[in-house]
Amino acid sequence: MGGGKIMEISNYYAIWYPQGVYLFSESSSGALNWEGRYASDAESIVKSVIAKLGSDVLEEELVQPHEEDEFWLYQNENLMDKQYRCIRYHRPLGKAPATESRAFLRRIPVIMQALEYGDFVRAARVLINSKKLSLFPGLVYELLGQSAFLVLALYVHNTFDSQREALLAAALSDQGREDNPYAKLFRYARDVVDCRDINCFYKECSSRILNYLVDQRRPLIVPVVGTEFRQTLRDLGRIIDQVTKEGRKRQLLEGLTGWDSRTRNYIENINVYCSPEPYNPHDCYAIAVLLDDGDRCRQLGYLKREMARLLAPLVKSGVPLQARLARFSFNNADISLRV
Repeated sequence: MGGGKIMEISNYYAIWYPQGVYLFSESSSGALNWEGRYASDAESIVKSVIAKLGSDVLEEELVQPHEEDEFWLYQNENLMDKQYRCIRYHRPLGKAPATESRAFLRRIPVIMQALEYGDFVRAARVLINSKKLSLFPGLVYELLGQSAFLVLALYVHNTFDSQREALLAAALSDQGREDNPYAKLFRYARDVVDCRDINCFYKECSSRILNYLVDQRRPLIVPVVGTEFRQTLRDLGRIIDQVTKEGRKRQLLEGLTGWDSRTRNYIENINVYCSPEPYNPHDCYAIAVLLDDGDRCRQLGYLKREMARLLAPLVKSGVPLQARLARFSFNNADISLRV
């Protein structure tokens, strides 16, 4: 009885990030495979794996940073793509990376980064919008693991969608169409979602998101909404623009540098407060987001209604919500929450 031929490995790809490495292999047929995630002793593990290619292995940086879908006036350094590098290991004159592999690897650092820093809504949007990632459902499933539930749950709680209930119910019952964003996320979370009834699912969301925040002590990045925040963002944008122009002028005339770090320090020293509003006439669960730069305290906006209700048990028990700016543009703002 004959055995199947084992495909030769033509490339290894290591996506390096501050906490370790994700390792992939590519066969001579162009099939991309998952080798594993390594945190401790990552360098020696990668060396032992790529040694399979022979003694004359070449290295090249492969992936450029993923393009942002919005111009951000500010992003926390932990959310910037520069922390992630993708290295291709191959033989001299080895087979070039498959087009699909290159496209997949280009997007993976965004997902990795999101999972590391609680940026699940961003991860969800990348997964929904990327046709390239959908070509590798098995690899995406491996990368997400248990976090697939939080990607789905946080997207559900932080997006505006008039058809959400119907689309989510269809996704949970495996009847979602290809254009159903919840179905696209559920395909990765199916094995880690316990409840298929929509009301039970919401309870599971509450339990697991609170566990993530309280028991695991992990950060969670959530959007700020409301009618007030665009004026506040415009005010912040003008301040940054003024500081930037003055810094560049002084650099040109006086040779002074460091204006960009001073701008970043100003933003990162802004105090962010989550202020419950139990007597809000529109929503007794409302949580306002306030900014205080030392000269003025202004309202940025609110946490989304569904998110505020999910956090209600923490607010009721007096658990303080710590917050900081994660990123903002002239039109949108996200904050990072901890307890």
